[in-house]
Amino acid sequence: MRPDVTRGSASSSGPSASVVITTYNQARFLSSAIESVREQTVAPDELIVVDDGSTDDPGSIVCRYPATRLIRQRNRGVSAARNAGLRAARGRYVLFLDAGDRLMREALRSNLRHLAKNPESAFVHGDYYFINATGQHRSSPPARLIDEDA
Repeated sequence: MRPDVTRGSASSSGPSASVVITTYNQARFLSSAIESVREQTVAPDELIVVDDGSTDDPGSIVCRYPATRLIRQRNRGVSAARNAGLRAARGRYVLFLDAGDRLMREALRSNLRHLAKNPESAFVHGDYYFINATGQHRSSPPARLIDEDA
């Protein structure tokens, strides 16, 4: 069965969502990460890239995507980069992605659905697959359900 594809923003079909991509010397992967966000069946309301002091010019990639916001900061680590993105984000929900990662087409839709069904949840997460530098599937770790506080 083919999934129902909703183009347009998350806010037109539900709560607002921001995607924050962090990058540090990963410009070679950044286009693929951005494209995976742009190919979501539910588009986020905004896409923010946080450059954590890269020397490989991620701005030259981000400028190809006019609707994408770029935040630059000196290198302070991925946590500081995510926090900078979180402070800038305007969406009700925030999805974090690293420049070397890619989202499956249904990731945002699935996460928003789970949050809507479980409003008491603090966050949701999805399964992941390991890929190589060209994006080919390498392995799949076993899925783990987190259903209570540890």
